[in-house]
Amino acid sequence: MRAVSTSHRLVSPTEVSPVTSSARTAPRARRVGTDRWRDPRLWLGLLLVCGSVAVGAKLLAAADETVAVWQLTASARAGTPISADGLRTTRVHFDDAAAVSAYWPTSQPLPENARLLRDVSQGELLSSAAVTGSDVFSLRQMPLAVSSSGFPTSLSVGDHVDVWAVPQEEGAEDPSRVLADATVTALGDGSSVGSGGDREVVVSLPSDTAVAEALGSLNGATVVLIVIGV
Repeated sequence: MRAVSTSHRLVSPTEVSPVTSSARTAPRARRVGTDRWRDPRLWLGLLLVCGSVAVGAKLLAAADETVAVWQLTASARAGTPISADGLRTTRVHFDDAAAVSAYWPTSQPLPENARLLRDVSQGELLSSAAVTGSDVFSLRQMPLAVSSSGFPTSLSVGDHVDVWAVPQEEGAEDPSRVLADATVTALGDGSSVGSGGDREVVVSLPSDTAVAEALGSLNGATVVLIVIGV
């Protein structure tokens, strides 16, 4: 059998395929960059971010204008002792700064042995006029028949009033103040309680009131209420 010899020839670098050589030496493609500061989408995004920050700052500022006041957790009748146990804190925004003084802020402690001067409802904000200390509190209450001429149009429960008696007879004594700084604890619904269509008003009597003397002064007289502090 005839032997066959195989020879191997080395390939020189110059014999490399032109295509292969050019692929190795060709430079990479470079992208042409653009100026990002001229992109309108960037400016639109910045405007949106700034607007969001401004709105958030305004909302936070409005939240800081709220005032923490006491709110009743349950209904209670006049004369009931009141403490922080029956209250919860709520924050309220008042459009009128003067209205803040009408309610009891949580930053101000309740008076010792505080009691309610009138009936209150669950969820009601604790009015400063509805609370008093034991030194001036009295469970005694007096109903008054007040005509439209002696009834202030703005009168509401919790107001403090002076009660005056105006004699109806000619030549009688001058009008006199029967009760000083009495608290209105209830108001009638406007229905007539007498021939003159008077409206019932219930006031809490100060502890030092001479009831017999007050009733004598009011007998046969027209009752006029003067609201204090308005």
